[in-house]
Amino acid sequence: MADAVQRTSSTWSASRRHANAPFPPWRAEDLGIEFVLALATKTTCDLPSWSWIGWQGRTWMYRDTLRIDALEIRTQETFPITEWSCGKSPRDPPSMRRVIRHSWYEQREKWKDLANPIPPGWTRYEVSTIPEFMDKTLLHPESCGKYAFKHAALSDSDNGSSYWWYPFPVPTIDESTPCVIPEQWPYLFCRTESVRAWTCQGEKTETEEGTILLHDASGAQSGSLLVHNEESFAEFPSSLPGREIELVALHRANFYSKTYDKETKTHGEPINETKGAMCVLWAEWENGVAFRRGCGHVNPGAWPTLNPKEIDLVLG
Repeated sequence: MADAVQRTSSTWSASRRHANAPFPPWRAEDLGIEFVLALATKTTCDLPSWSWIGWQGRTWMYRDTLRIDALEIRTQETFPITEWSCGKSPRDPPSMRRVIRHSWYEQREKWKDLANPIPPGWTRYEVSTIPEFMDKTLLHPESCGKYAFKHAALSDSDNGSSYWWYPFPVPTIDESTPCVIPEQWPYLFCRTESVRAWTCQGEKTETEEGTILLHDASGAQSGSLLVHNEESFAEFPSSLPGREIELVALHRANFYSKTYDKETKTHGEPINETKGAMCVLWAEWENGVAFRRGCGHVNPGAWPTLNPKEIDLVLG
C-alpha cells in the first residue's frame, strides 16, 4: 500500500509546487475522496476505500469550475465545512494526526476579486472577444463569467484551451525546486455530520448511469447517490419505503450543468444552477471505521430535514 500511495503522492506534490494547493483542486477539500466509479471493484491490495487508486474500473472526478472548457457539460465549486487530518492508525489521538490545510479554498475569493492586483504572469481578456468561446455555452463559478485569464507558463489543456476563470499565484519551477513528498497515511479524520436516509433505485437515462434516490422519513426526495457498480445498484429496492443507509457530510457545493436536448442529443443553454448542496458519502462502519460505498449529494435546504447529528468521522 505504501508504495502505491507514495507513487501517486509524487504527482500531488509536483502539482502543489505550482500553486499552494492541489492543481487543479480536488473535492473534499484537497482530498481525492469525491470520485465516481463505474463497473468498479475494490482491489485486493490494502488501500483505503476513500482513495481512487484503491479501486479497479472506470474512475472520474467532478472537476471544480476553474479552467474554461467549452466541452464541459457539468461542473461544481466546492466550499469546505470542516477541517481534515490524517493518521497512521484509526486510534491515533489528535496530537498524532497531521492537519490537511485547505489553502486553495481559503484564498480563492481573493483571487476572484477584480479589485485586487492580478498575480504576475497573467493577462486578462473579455470572454466575448475570444474566438474559441464565441457562440459557446460556458460553465463558470460564482462571480465569474465576464473575464478569462491566461498565464504564459501554463500550457494548453487537451481541449485546446489555456484560459482560466480567475488567476492565482504560479511560482517559477525549475530543477532546483525541492519536491516535498510527505509520508502518506491511510486514515482520514474530521468532525462532521451524519444522517440516515431512505433510498430506492432511480431511472436510468440516455446520459446518466443509474442513480439511487435519497428521501427523508416523510418520503420527500432529498438528493441522489451514485454507487460503484451494478451489483451495488441491485442492492436497493425499486420503490419506497426502500432501504435506510447512513450518509456523512464532506462539503457543500454549487453545481452547474448544461441542459440536454433529446432531439439534437447535445448539451447547451439554459444553464442549470444548484447552490448549497451537501456532498456526502454513503458509509458503512466496521470497528469504528467508516468505509465508502458511494457518493452523492443532498439537495439545498434538505439536509436539516434528515435530522443530522455530529460525529467524529474516521475514514479508512
